[in-house]
Amino acid sequence: MAHSNIIYIRDKLLLAALETRLAEVERDLGGLECKEATSVSIYPAKSVDYEEVLRLLMVRYFPNVKRAGILGSVSTDILALLRELEQPATGSDLRFLDAFNNYFEVARTAEQEFLEIYRRVLRAKVDHLKLGIRC
Repeated sequence: MAHSNIIYIRDKLLLAALETRLAEVERDLGGLECKEATSVSIYPAKSVDYEEVLRLLMVRYFPNVKRAGILGSVSTDILALLRELEQPATGSDLRFLDAFNNYFEVARTAEQEFLEIYRRVLRAKVDHLKLGIRC
């Protein structure tokens, strides 16, 4: 019983934080409609190694973005990798969602495409948490 209460409280806190972040992203997008996800992969069909994508984003690219403070100035490779993580970022492993959070927090100038991907991730995660909390 205590364990389920802890999970409930964790999910409520996470939901509140993600709703706040979603409002920030919505504000940065200036009311633009949410675009559908594109399914263009940089990997051959069904060969995406999400752990490797996460490693590339956080070890190879993130230090440069953090130093520069500009997401779009590094390369379009980052956006391609973030698109690869869109689906797993909505799941239960919070490391994938945290990659998006980290990029958002350090990029003073975020590309619109990044913000659109991040908004979709946040909306999906918020909706998922709301369903779980109601049950």
